[in-house]
Amino acid sequence: MKVVVVGPSQKIKECSREKFEAWRADDYIIVSYSTSILYLKDIGFKPDYYSFFDPNTVASSPDVWNFFKEKNDFLEEIELLIPDMYGENLSK
Repeated sequence: MKVVVVGPSQKIKECSREKFEAWRADDYIIVSYSTSILYLKDIGFKPDYYSFFDPNTVASSPDVWNFFKEKNDFLEEIELLIPDMYGENLSK
């Protein structure tokens, strides 16, 4: 399995939609985490998965919070991938 993990670095802007499409065509799975989902939406590329580790990433950023709060067709077909550490009062 080949995976491209897309994070919130400023270097993300060096990757065009065509680059992501080329990775997908080469059978890579694309995983977006944190605020990188906003850039991918801006360029019109849907990752296979979206993830976050710190729930404050979503809650503390008005742009991300509004993005998830709205009815958003962009999110259809994107799987949410999160670690199983938030259950049982964060005891896991």
